[in-house]
Amino acid sequence: MNAPDEVLPPEQQEVLRELGRHAADFGFYLGGGTAIAIHLGHRQSLDLDWFTSQRIENPLDLARELQDRGVNLQAGSVARGTLHGDVRGVRVSFLEYRHSLIVPPADRPDLGGRIASLEDLAAMKLLAVDQRGAKKDFVDIHALGVQGRSLAEMFDLFRRKFAVDDVSRVLYSLSYFDDAERDPMPKMLTNISWEQVKTDIRAWVKGIAMVE
Repeated sequence: MNAPDEVLPPEQQEVLRELGRHAADFGFYLGGGTAIAIHLGHRQSLDLDWFTSQRIENPLDLARELQDRGVNLQAGSVARGTLHGDVRGVRVSFLEYRHSLIVPPADRPDLGGRIASLEDLAAMKLLAVDQRGAKKDFVDIHALGVQGRSLAEMFDLFRRKFAVDDVSRVLYSLSYFDDAERDPMPKMLTNISWEQVKTDIRAWVKGIAMVE
């Protein structure tokens, strides 16, 4: 697991360490692409996304509690179980995520809090590909694959986390790159191109489809 300064700009590092301990106190753990990048060190990431299995009854109450602790949080959009905002220009999100954890989040004193396991992150990232298919999602799936976790293993984790059997739609989403083509390439910390990402994922999907 990599140090956050390898994947986060200085402003994000400061906010992560400041906000991480408060987030942990409220039952949150760091997830999303930033958590994957901290684990794997393959790209830079800018947004800080915290997840909890507990209910967020009132997102604005959560914002006020964080502000009462001295966090300079500017609340943005809110929805049921969701709070988006920024802290000193860094985008942050607090998300209710009721799906069971496969592995408990790890304590990371250097982050000020807890971080999701790669097992949970792999399953969550497959869902992200299915729901939005951003270029950074494919890049993260590719990094998970080349650093020792096969696509078959990722789908096993997906089935466990979300209690589903049919993964055909996710397999299709993994082969559909049209929307992602318009996205900027994340700032990579490894020598991987977008064309290589697509080539490898297509091969992995073909292998899975033959088994399925």
